[in-house]
Amino acid sequence: MPTTIFIQPLPGNKSSRCQCPSWMAHWEKCKGIKAIVCQEFHCKNQDVLAAHVIKPMYSTKKTFVIPLCREHRAHTHDVFQIKAKGFLINIEPEESCEAV
Repeated sequence: MPTTIFIQPLPGNKSSRCQCPSWMAHWEKCKGIKAIVCQEFHCKNQDVLAAHVIKPMYSTKKTFVIPLCREHRAHTHDVFQIKAKGFLINIEPEESCEAV
């Protein structure tokens, strides 16, 4: 069974401090793959958007970007599993796209 972690979507998106043209481009650059499916554990929706999320069960509230469908992105009060922790990309350029 693949590793899963819990995330919680945040409302809206934060401003970018990097040179990536969009949050989805940021995620794709860091992962080296195209985002093709929602990363919620059971979802197979291929209409994805970049979503900012936190890991609510951790004391540090770093913000990450991950591809989610519109339905899961809108659930800002819910906590749910994603497919693998490696799909979370830090929004801070020095910990993500600038390190690639």
